[in-house]
Amino acid sequence: MISTGKIKSVDFYRKILRDLTEASLSGARLSIMAALAMMFLFGMVTVSTSTSVIVNKSSDGDFLLIEFNISFPALPCEFASLDVSDVLGTIECYENNSQVPHRDRFKTNGSEFHSGPVLDGDEYSGDGSISLTAKNFEKFTHQHPILVVNFYAPWCYWSNRLKPSWEKTAKIIRERYDPEIDGRILMAKVDCIEEGDLCRRNEIQGYPPIRIFCKGSDVRDNEHESYYGCRETDSLVEKMESLVASIPVDSEKLALEGKSDNRGENAKRPAPLTGGCRIEGYVRVKKVPGNLVISAHSGAHSLDASQLNISHVISHFSFGRMIAPKVMSDVKRLVPYLGASHDRLNGRSFINHRDLGANVTELNNYLTVSTSTSVIVDKSSDGDFLRIEFNISFPALSCEFASLDVSDVLGTNRLNITKTIRKFSIGTDLRPTGTEFHSGPVLHNIKHGDGDEFSGDGSISLTAQNFEKITHQHPILVVNFYAPWCYWSNRLKPSWEKAAKIIRERYDPEIDGRILMAKVDCTEEGDLCKRNHIQGYPSIRIFRKGSDVRDDHGHHEHESYYGDRDTDSLVKTMETLVAPIPVESEKLALGGKSNNGGENAKRPAPLTGGCRIEGYVRVKKVPGNLVISAHSGAHSFDASQMNMSHVISHFSFGRMIAPKVMSDVKRLVPYLGVSHDRLNGRSFINHRDLGANVTIEHYLQIVKSEVITGRSHKLIEEYEYTAHSSLAQSLQIPVAKFHFELSPMQVLITENPKSFSHFITNVCAIIGGVFTVAGIMDSILHNTIRMMRKVELGKNF
Repeated sequence: MISTGKIKSVDFYRKILRDLTEASLSGARLSIMAALAMMFLFGMVTVSTSTSVIVNKSSDGDFLLIEFNISFPALPCEFASLDVSDVLGTIECYENNSQVPHRDRFKTNGSEFHSGPVLDGDEYSGDGSISLTAKNFEKFTHQHPILVVNFYAPWCYWSNRLKPSWEKTAKIIRERYDPEIDGRILMAKVDCIEEGDLCRRNEIQGYPPIRIFCKGSDVRDNEHESYYGCRETDSLVEKMESLVASIPVDSEKLALEGKSDNRGENAKRPAPLTGGCRIEGYVRVKKVPGNLVISAHSGAHSLDASQLNISHVISHFSFGRMIAPKVMSDVKRLVPYLGASHDRLNGRSFINHRDLGANVTELNNYLTVSTSTSVIVDKSSDGDFLRIEFNISFPALSCEFASLDVSDVLGTNRLNITKTIRKFSIGTDLRPTGTEFHSGPVLHNIKHGDGDEFSGDGSISLTAQNFEKITHQHPILVVNFYAPWCYWSNRLKPSWEKAAKIIRERYDPEIDGRILMAKVDCTEEGDLCKRNHIQGYPSIRIFRKGSDVRDDHGHHEHESYYGDRDTDSLVKTMETLVAPIPVESEKLALGGKSNNGGENAKRPAPLTGGCRIEGYVRVKKVPGNLVISAHSGAHSFDASQMNMSHVISHFSFGRMIAPKVMSDVKRLVPYLGVSHDRLNGRSFINHRDLGANVTIEHYLQIVKSEVITGRSHKLIEEYEYTAHSSLAQSLQIPVAKFHFELSPMQVLITENPKSFSHFITNVCAIIGGVFTVAGIMDSILHNTIRMMRKVELGKNF
């Protein structure tokens, strides 16, 4: 056994009683240094922030505010137009609109410029107005109280439309107010191709502007107004009369003080004093890629592109509402880099010549998994594909013609994908009405009997009144639902009528009665066609009468025919339908159905007019489109009757993540997975209040997120997206379009492992610190008590 004395010999902290009661200089220095160190550490306590990259959670109805103040030295306010457009098809033109952002002249020469409303030939060819040049322009502006000048260009469409009315008006005014006798008004014209310098001096940039020059002692000789009224002869004459009315006959030598009356205020407004314009204000735009365009524009003037200069100085340009300077100053104390680029364009001219903080316990800190988020370029290879999973219900699109197509910017174009998707006919309640609908192979090259020249009617015409009666009379009724305007219907017509006549002769309806061929004009019998879910023309349906269906409700099982459409093929198909039916069986149930020949040509027709499409497709990681529409290589569609309303039960990118895995990941990154199914449960219904031919577009921007564990093992790969949707009129067949665009950047979330040695070091530091501080506090308490006892004993020290 080791003796107690040997154990005590290893004591490096040997003490005597005096050490506990006597103060020393070295101990004082050590205590002061410890106190300063603690003060420093306490002073280092700061507010900590954490930065995360997440998918934007803005809703479809949120808008982005753009504020601006831009000066154009060479763009007149007269023609300045601000337009906004985006990828969803939104187009807003603010030209001459009461909601136009505030316009002012560059360097603020005058009050706000108001564009006012823009207002609109005679067959007169004579010259009633005089031509002005740079040499005689000043002379005439001083001779007449009112000089009205048409600045035109011979190549300009609007100038040529104005010319006959202008000359006819000038002649009338000349006759009423002779320049030699009366001289109160004169109408003239300037050819801006010949007199370019003169037009530039008068700030002419669009043709034809009509300028009114008023001579007076209280204004500069070249002050003028612009006329924006109607340009037919009567309006021009009326305007000239209103200008002259307030001027006495002898006033051509006096100052013009009265000006004209206020009639036609919208037609006459002061012309811009300078050729520049300042445009300031704001617009609200959807949060999708778009454009804000400022240009020269007029609905009744032509603009010379060679004379336009869109140089500009940006005083202010920012997105979102302005933040108060005090608020921004407080935020910058937390995040110094915030706000550095919110106004990056301000003052630009474009002229043409890490984390500190306190944890509750070190053990909790060690046990808590921390992550770091970074944004990097997507490392996907060229051979990687993106999986799109979906479940979409279309209440008014038949599975018979529903087609899903995929295309992208690299030229990939896959039509009518069927391998990885399934279709189910659905009712108005969006529930399946049967088993999966099988489209079968698509027959692109259907044979037509174009050589047939039969013009007679072999088939009978059915209407809503006799349809039920005929379907109960014959075991097999084959009906051609057609539209007279349809190209494919017209190609089928001769073959159909000829085949109907042959079948009528072989199987007389009065004697045999096993089969009958008929037709329905869907432009005349629209309701009948809707009841049978006809969406494409021509649709050939085979109705069978049997005991397994209810005759009293007029419900009949039917199939669709997709085979060749020439006479021989049609006759052959009818023969195979009739073959298994005995002659006397027209009053018995049909049990056998036809043989299996031509299975690809004859398939069950959809029971309802709706369709649910579910499944997945794999696409390249480039911008592209997923389009669902009605499609057929041998049918026509009435676009006005197509309704692409749909309900999205599920729409996501990437493989489905198991709920348990996602739950585990959310402990690391709580915000992950919020936007991976943004469209789920959304309905996009067109109730026909928007009109016909409505295409529904969805613009999806996708961001890839990866979670990596401390051992560089990929835990999950998830895709989140933003979604913006719009309804737009279409000139073609309406579609449901999903435009997807994958961001070139991805979010990388990495687990930050903590070493055990770091944990032990921190624990020792905390324990040592606690004991040190406790020793100091104990010393202070001991000395305080000692001093108090000495005071009580009356000792002086």
